[in-house]
Amino acid sequence: MGTTQAIAAWILGTGYKDFDTALVKYTKDLCLNALGSSLAGAMMPAGRSTVSYVRERGGPEEAGVIGGGFRTALEYAALANGATSHVTELEDDAHPEDCYTCGVLPAVFTLGDMLHISGEQAIEGFILGYEIAVKLSGKCPEMPNRGLLTDSYFGAVGVAGMAAKMLGLDVAGITNALSIAASQACGLLQQHGAGAHLLESGFSCRNGISAALLAKHGLTGKLDILERPKGLCEAAAGVSDLGDLDLNRYRLKKGLVMKKYPACSLQHTMIRGFLELKKEHGISADDIESIQVDVHAGFMSFNDYHHPENYMEAPFALPHAIAVCFMEDSVFLDGYTEEKVHDPKIHAFREKVNMVLHPEWDRPGVAGKEYPICVRLKDGRELNKVCPGGAEVITLSDEDIMGRYMGCALRALSRQKAGQAAEMILGLEKIKDISPLMDILTFTDKS
Repeated sequence: MGTTQAIAAWILGTGYKDFDTALVKYTKDLCLNALGSSLAGAMMPAGRSTVSYVRERGGPEEAGVIGGGFRTALEYAALANGATSHVTELEDDAHPEDCYTCGVLPAVFTLGDMLHISGEQAIEGFILGYEIAVKLSGKCPEMPNRGLLTDSYFGAVGVAGMAAKMLGLDVAGITNALSIAASQACGLLQQHGAGAHLLESGFSCRNGISAALLAKHGLTGKLDILERPKGLCEAAAGVSDLGDLDLNRYRLKKGLVMKKYPACSLQHTMIRGFLELKKEHGISADDIESIQVDVHAGFMSFNDYHHPENYMEAPFALPHAIAVCFMEDSVFLDGYTEEKVHDPKIHAFREKVNMVLHPEWDRPGVAGKEYPICVRLKDGRELNKVCPGGAEVITLSDEDIMGRYMGCALRALSRQKAGQAAEMILGLEKIKDISPLMDILTFTDKS
């Protein structure tokens, strides 16, 4: 049995009963963030554009568009919900695999809305779909070097697998769904900072569901498309031997980079470092003469904006994040609006930031180990800190997770409805039908 078929067999043979309480709890926390992010994302320009496009296409009322106030055809709803979950840049990520949750989780709730699945099935669907996506991403580390976005590529394959199981397909049908999704896998790393980057998670949600539906209708694909010569993994990453995916050792148990700030995950340890310096020394923006940050080329390949031109570039501009640290009450969505991006005072502060590139740090075993930061004050003092490099695995507290959710949800829902939805998500395993939850998220107070 090849890898593609082995994945299909694993999907069919694995279910909610195989997950311990800690994994279930962690999954619900991820659901809270992804669904809250969709609510906020639907209110932001790129989200509004996607929702408007989907509304214009019309279609049968099969599934809800989160924050949109309407129901539409399943694939269109999945496109919108996947995209809006990414618009805030608060999606949770696995590193070093480069695999985000927003390319899988919204598809689970969109298809689940149409099928009236239980909360247990939703938890199961996400874990199955995400584990496929992240394990395949981990086997193909060369993809980002080729400019390909592993998150959305393998998100489509993961969604196809979980959707095929939800639709009641057997191993052969699930294998065909995985294969069809491989032909629809897409995503380009260099779209970051543009609307297309935010839409790519929607593509993986839509395309994965489409692949499962096509398989249900009898369409076939090569049964070894993931591992065969010139198949998906060799074509995209030069990988001809996938080895053991070790699917029963859940990647989710190792934790993800749970984003507290709406910015590239590689920035988070430095954002935290600057906030700590600000608090420890009681300094304000007016006290600062200049700032220096030392980074390697790998960091700059993802964070290549100094003065962002719009809110979509801002999450990939560390100087903007630093300005928000010292000029706003918190580092959250209100610091990443078009108004803030073009604020002359914030622009002037970004001018104080000097990004120092160290090419020599990119040799094996050195890249991303740590980031020195230095704040030089007008009174002559220097404040220094060394921040962990790369994307540090972060597990937020329950209070942080709820605060992040409410910070998003209240942009679309009343406090009463936001609380009701949160209670349902955190008690997901007790829900017999997720459609009432999707109704709350779809038909919002502000849609």
